[in-house]
Amino acid sequence: MSNWLIAVYSILILQFEQSRPTCDFRWRAVFLTHVYGISVGNVSYIFGPKVRTLLRWYSLFLSSGVVDEKKERVKTSRWPSEVVSRVKLYVKENPTFYLEELQEFLSDTFPDLANISTSTICRALNFDMNLSRKVLTKAARECVPKEVEVYKSKLQAIYSYPEQLLFIAETSKDGRHAYRRYAWSRRNRKAVVRLPFSRGERRSILAALDHQGLVAWTSTPGTFTRNTFHRAFIPKIVPLLNPWPYAFFPFDSVVLISLLLLGMLICLGLIRLCIKLALGYCSYRATHLTSIQSRFVLGS
Repeated sequence: MSNWLIAVYSILILQFEQSRPTCDFRWRAVFLTHVYGISVGNVSYIFGPKVRTLLRWYSLFLSSGVVDEKKERVKTSRWPSEVVSRVKLYVKENPTFYLEELQEFLSDTFPDLANISTSTICRALNFDMNLSRKVLTKAARECVPKEVEVYKSKLQAIYSYPEQLLFIAETSKDGRHAYRRYAWSRRNRKAVVRLPFSRGERRSILAALDHQGLVAWTSTPGTFTRNTFHRAFIPKIVPLLNPWPYAFFPFDSVVLISLLLLGMLICLGLIRLCIKLALGYCSYRATHLTSIQSRFVLGS
């Protein structure tokens, strides 16, 4: 048996019969004719297609360099471009939507749009818009690593041992609840949902912590004002401030404490300095206070 027949039979073993020859099958037939010079009749006898079919494949190869006239299917969106752009805007404004809500939105906005089934919506969201559904977790917006590093660097300059520090913070109970646990966003991106503030009955807490833990706390209805803060600060916090070692007093709401009270505490030696870390400045004792604070402290 000649070498070309062995090559043809080895190709036939790897091929399986199909109603329409594949592109690879056509290339093999054209390859045997064009490269090895095997006659079209022999290729037709071995492979099975008609001689006229093989000649058409071969002429198509010589004219255009391809063996299949079938055009590649262009993947297009199942929705028009204006529908896709409008849905993207809807997802951006309402990331926690349900599929039924989006379906109703499409029905109202595009009444002539026929394919708005849930399966079509899922395909469009996942493949046409590259969106994915993510689980929401509650997180504070101020928890930024950069701010933590700034906090540590400012505290490190004045810190010697933990007994110096008395942390004071006021907070309110966050009664906001994310009723929807999932949100849509682009793949590999976080889904951020900002909860609107809901007014209602609130209660704020003022707490003090040292190196051993919680040492004092008090609460008030609503939010702390300067007057309510002073009424809570003087009986609860001032007795904990010790002349030695000088207490450092990190506090992120200096606006609640008056300069007069702050200056009196510094002059009495109960605190060494009150650190306002959120705005990036420190209020030192009387000799290092700003001019406005010095007038309160020194009575000038």
